[in-house]
Amino acid sequence: MERAHCGERRATAARHHAASPPFRPAPAAAQERTARETAYDKDVAALTALLDSGAADEETRAQAAARLDQLVADHQSELGLEETLNQAGYSPCVVLLQNGALTVIVASSDMTAEASAAILSLCTAHTDIGVENIRIMAREEP
Repeated sequence: MERAHCGERRATAARHHAASPPFRPAPAAAQERTARETAYDKDVAALTALLDSGAADEETRAQAAARLDQLVADHQSELGLEETLNQAGYSPCVVLLQNGALTVIVASSDMTAEASAAILSLCTAHTDIGVENIRIMAREEP
């Protein structure tokens, strides 16, 4: 039964990776997004290999399955929030969600007190992350 769930997790991960919006960010945002996607792909591959391994015990596979579920959910949240922020005019931006903490990186030209409040509001509306665990950073664009 676990193998069936593993196939569903891989299919879900592949669908969401392929469903990334066709967005052409600035070079710094593109590098950050590429680094995030590379790390995501490596983590999914490692967890999937562990789930497929006959050498791993049931507890280890259960932990890997739970981690993969969380990884996919976090990635969905990142992509969804990025799209929301882009549609709200904060483009380019990059969203990173790790260990219950959310980081939003936007162009410094977008960073005003009003923008920061609006971004924070969008983050709390679209995630379960508390404001104390949300960090908004400005990045200089070339």
